[in-house]
Amino acid sequence: MRVPCNIIAIFLFALSAYPQTNVQTAGKETNYIGVSVVSKTGDFILGLAAENFSLFENGRPQSITDFVVNEPACVGILLDTSATFEFFDYQKFAALLGQDLRYAKPEDELVLIAFNETQSVLLDRTSDSGEKAAGVDRISYLVSKGHTKLYDSIEFALGKLAESKYRKKALIVLTDLDDNASKVKSSSVKESIKNSDVQFYGIGMKIHRLHDSDRIPAGRDPDPLDPAIMMDQIWLEQFTGLSDVSGGLFFRAKDYAELGTALRQIIMDMDRQYLIGFRNSGGGKVAEWRKVEIKLDPRRIPDIKKVGPNIRVRKGYYLPAISK
Repeated sequence: MRVPCNIIAIFLFALSAYPQTNVQTAGKETNYIGVSVVSKTGDFILGLAAENFSLFENGRPQSITDFVVNEPACVGILLDTSATFEFFDYQKFAALLGQDLRYAKPEDELVLIAFNETQSVLLDRTSDSGEKAAGVDRISYLVSKGHTKLYDSIEFALGKLAESKYRKKALIVLTDLDDNASKVKSSSVKESIKNSDVQFYGIGMKIHRLHDSDRIPAGRDPDPLDPAIMMDQIWLEQFTGLSDVSGGLFFRAKDYAELGTALRQIIMDMDRQYLIGFRNSGGGKVAEWRKVEIKLDPRRIPDIKKVGPNIRVRKGYYLPAISK
């Protein structure tokens, strides 16, 4: 199924707005946050420089101390293998991923994790092309079974990505959104993402299960008060919140063509961003959430009204308390 151009435009814009934050430092050290500038048609506006941007932390302007492009990334893929995901074709997904990895930088790191009620690391953070291929091949042999510990597994994956030396990190979670066994709550996962430097992308497949012809008679709309539909909406809102706070997005893939498009765009767009370094204004006695906002200076960008650039960044970062 062809994805509408306006959706692709939003998609491109969000995927490359990669947030990077050194949340482990409470002093006036350099933090990094990524930003993407996209036109009305979804094209990236490249060639900008540090002077084109203004950065604000908690509403206060901060000096941009570093400006970097084209850095490698660490990408983690968390794949649902629980019984509720029984419709999923793992062989087809492995083929899609193998094709789309051709667009990645050779030095990009890849992490592959399968989960149900436990987590299985198929590939543990490597940039070796042979190891990547072997890890992708292992996906073909997965089967759906067991309960679903979705939020527990997201916490596990965040820990794996934290081990990477790269400043760019993305976690892609492919699932049907069901969670029936996690001990960790969605609110705790959101705090963990806010405390990390990871950009979160959720990809949900077959969310509208009750729209299937074998579940609802033709011509009849689903009941919005149906418990299953209500739970889908709750999980959708939760995943959207995780993506939004980190600068990512949540996508609903109706088929494998849309899934392949999503994967390909994520991989291709990781390097189409500006990585901006700035010094925080210093920590206090307690850890606090620092809101970050980035603006463009229209006086320094030709035809800015014509191209209609948009900016997407993460909402902010946690700055730890200063140690006594």
